[in-house]
Amino acid sequence: YELVENELTPNWTSGYQWMILEPFTHTGLQMGYKINKAWEVQLFVNNGWDVVSDNNHSLSYMGHVNYTPNDKTWVGFTAYGGPEQTALDIDSANGVPGADGNWREGVDLALTYKLTPKLGTALQIDYGHETAASVDHPGGDAQWWGIGSWWTYDFTEKVQAAFRADYVNDI
Repeated sequence: YELVENELTPNWTSGYQWMILEPFTHTGLQMGYKINKAWEVQLFVNNGWDVVSDNNHSLSYMGHVNYTPNDKTWVGFTAYGGPEQTALDIDSANGVPGADGNWREGVDLALTYKLTPKLGTALQIDYGHETAASVDHPGGDAQWWGIGSWWTYDFTEKVQAAFRADYVNDI
């Protein structure tokens, strides 16, 4: 729900979901197709999560679906996956043996709804998993999830108040 373009995000600050649980920069190829007025699909092939040069020998993938049934409602679903750990032969100081087989995958569901012409709400749920990435249990898998909610009120076209609450759990 929150975006890199700060002027399009309702709050001046970013929530934990956006800062911690989601990739937001990609170097690769993006293809999108608007099926009709309500549906749009996008596919991405990239070098990885927030890296310009690939840090291993495998690409990462992402798919996104937008559904906008009317002027009040938007639903977005994203799924991503790929190895994100640095390979040992690329960075011997910080590399991980078997990095190409240690996948990070996750899903993100976001929806917005305009309750009235001035009052809007949004909900976002994230879940992710990564092989052999646990900090607490070396060699174990890592999991995380988060949920966020936003409420906005438009006083005028240029003045809006926003409230955000979010929760992140790194299992």
